[in-house]
Amino acid sequence: MAVQAFVDDSGTKGTDRVFVLAGFIGPAEQWAVFSGRWKAWLDSPPSIKYLKMNEAVKLKGEFRGWKPAERDKKLAGGVEIIKQFPLRAIHVTIDLEAFEKNWSPHLAKPMNSPYFMGCYTILSGICYDQLDLEVSDPVEVIFDNHVIFAPRINLWYRLIREAWETIYDSALKAVLPSAPRFEDDKQFVPLQASDILAWLFRMAFSGRRNRFEWIAGELSPLIPMSTYASVFSADRMNRIAALSYKQKFSPETVKRWKEKLASR
Repeated sequence: MAVQAFVDDSGTKGTDRVFVLAGFIGPAEQWAVFSGRWKAWLDSPPSIKYLKMNEAVKLKGEFRGWKPAERDKKLAGGVEIIKQFPLRAIHVTIDLEAFEKNWSPHLAKPMNSPYFMGCYTILSGICYDQLDLEVSDPVEVIFDNHVIFAPRINLWYRLIREAWETIYDSALKAVLPSAPRFEDDKQFVPLQASDILAWLFRMAFSGRRNRFEWIAGELSPLIPMSTYASVFSADRMNRIAALSYKQKFSPETVKRWKEKLASR
């Protein structure tokens, strides 16, 4: 059975304490049913064209002019849809201050971005999650569209995928997607559900209490969290950085990677 994962991001450098990529994993055929129900919910009165959690929280955009009680009731309908499906959740959460201080200065573009690091971390986590469930076909991983990073991720993907398959873990070859996809969340509506999840994790790991914690309370008993969810705290990144600085690639390896990247 084909498996799809839908992933959205939340968090901005200079504004938020953490950057989050989060999403749901499920059978492709179930996502088709999910999409139909989600669109029907969007259209049900009072209707909205799409859901963005930030707009719902701040009562702007599609929720401009709504009363909080009306907003909460609408959100509850979307949460009920998520609860009806056999999904798994996953997230990657990165401490932005620690990343900028300890990692970014030592990495070349585009690898010095938390989005780049988070994207590949959650992609591999999704694949390992499915290997543990004995899935033997490539997983389709769909991210919310990103004008800047979508082309950069796809440019590097073949090279990184080859390294994963040949150097890191050959078992990944069975489930890695041919390429990650980047789609419009207004058309691929499961991304709107993932937006809720990413927002909730950003709030939780930023230590910001909010009136929407009930959503996590509704979802967590029914939707298991992948064991490959990752939190890159300041302490963890310091330890990884200390270990990484001891590792050196040979000049031959660096030259071979540059040649392969240039040929893409």
